[in-house]
Amino acid sequence: MCYLRKNTTGDLRGALRESKVTAMEFEWDPVKAQSNSKKHGVSFSDAALIFADSNMMTMKDHYDFRGAERGKFYRSLDQLKIPIYLDPEISKDLDNLLGKDKRDLTTIVNDILRKDIELLRTMNAGK
Repeated sequence: MCYLRKNTTGDLRGALRESKVTAMEFEWDPVKAQSNSKKHGVSFSDAALIFADSNMMTMKDHYDFRGAERGKFYRSLDQLKIPIYLDPEISKDLDNLLGKDKRDLTTIVNDILRKDIELLRTMNAGK
């Protein structure tokens, strides 16, 4: 359970100093809280602090979409670019190896992958 009160100090680290929250109570299953903390690296009590953020934005109860353009932001899956995240040590190695290479990292990684794919195709063709 986590209680948030305006001007609270302690483990809330003064998060409520500028908050409009006067009192809010949270409770959760301790087993689920431990599992979530292990999985995501954030405790429920830390996550609850977002409600004390004076810059927090909330959604309206109702939005009027009558004048909205349907499908404006839709992209088919073949147009979707999926991000690929490099391990930190790979990224650092590439940065060190590239030095003053003027190509961007995306181009370089794509070139490396193309060569590796071609190598795999050659190896599989010999089977």
